Amino acid sequence: FPGADYADERCSAPPDGLQSNLGRMPVATIGDESVGQSGAINFLIASECGLMGSSTMDAAKILSICEHLKEMTTAFHKIAPWGTDLTPENADNWFDGGAD
Repeated sequence: FPGADYADERCSAPPDGLQSNLGRMPVATIGDESVGQSGAINFLIASECGLMGSSTMDAAKILSICEHLKEMTTAFHKIAPWGTDLTPENADNWFDGGAD
């Protein structure tokens, strides 16, 4: 995010110091504190960058949209699993089939 002071230290294998996320990635670290889980990391970064609105209701609405997107992604990957091509039948099912 422009103006944010951060270092993107992506790695292909888990480094040491992942206790905040049960030894797994992803982990965001600010100073000497860390937090794991993508939802918590998204919230942390958005808050640090001033992107969570101006009230707790704004923040709740933003988090609600994030949860809707997460649920839609989960539902979509039940129809079209990772690593597979989206077939016309699967696309029709996604757009016209309704929710389970």
